[in-house]
Amino acid sequence: MEARTLTRSGGYAVWEVTLTPLAQNGQIVSILGIVREITERQQAEDALRASEERYRTLAEAARDTIFVLDRDERFQYFNSFAARQFGKRPDELIGQPLAALFPPEVYEPRKRSLQEVFETGEPVYTEVRTPLPGREAWSGTWLAPIKNAAGEVHAVLGIARDITERVQRERELEAIAAVSAALRTARTRAEMLPIILDQLVSLLDASAA
Repeated sequence: MEARTLTRSGGYAVWEVTLTPLAQNGQIVSILGIVREITERQQAEDALRASEERYRTLAEAARDTIFVLDRDERFQYFNSFAARQFGKRPDELIGQPLAALFPPEVYEPRKRSLQEVFETGEPVYTEVRTPLPGREAWSGTWLAPIKNAAGEVHAVLGIARDITERVQRERELEAIAAVSAALRTARTRAEMLPIILDQLVSLLDASAA
């Protein structure tokens, strides 16, 4: 058990107390007590818990998708905002494999990026398609290694932001530029129409991808 005592400076000391009964002829005749000061360890644990709580509060307040994946590609953490994007609660996603969240063609590039972080220990940034209930989105995602005391990567922290509007604007600008360049080479209205239609179809296909 643990006990706390006040110190002269107004602080406190933490003690770990172990009590062991000593028996003789089947009867307890005394108790051996061992007391060890663990103030520094307890303070470090308290500071760690407080730090974790601060980061958890920040993660829960964020408007970004924040998650942690272990080496088995299972979610160890999923913030509430992210879970809502998938129509789920965090507890429904924690413990689930990454592959269960996405179809194979969407999962595979994510798996490669995740493996790169585990193998190199370096952060990776990706921009990938993210199918969500009722819509298609694009995500810009930073994957950062989480290392243990030995310096080994045992998990990966992911922070993803919705970049769908930016990607759509970029594609629209690319389509406009392509049409403008193509029209400069067209000599008649009949040549212009297929060029415009081709770019429009390409833009619509990209929006649906």
